[in-house]
Amino acid sequence: MRMKKGFYHYRRKLYYGTYDEDQTAGSGYVRPEDLTPELAEHFSGKDRAVCRFWENHSLLEPEYADLQAILSKMSLFMDLNTKQEVDFSPAEKGSE
Repeated sequence: MRMKKGFYHYRRKLYYGTYDEDQTAGSGYVRPEDLTPELAEHFSGKDRAVCRFWENHSLLEPEYADLQAILSKMSLFMDLNTKQEVDFSPAEKGSE
């Protein structure tokens, strides 16, 4: 696993963070209008690349946060605990 820190797209939104470089599917360039004040501090004229990922990639920080939010909502109507397994295979088969 080759970890890299830089800009990436997730759900059409620009982020800056760490990702697995081997899972990138393409790249482009950061558009200045996409930069928030937090992202602007990481932007430099020479490092303007932004990557996109393969469909089946390791969880990114925003995806992990989304998963936590979903599981939190599920816990309102289901008894979830760390000893209980959740089977995501039907959802994974539907995306193939």
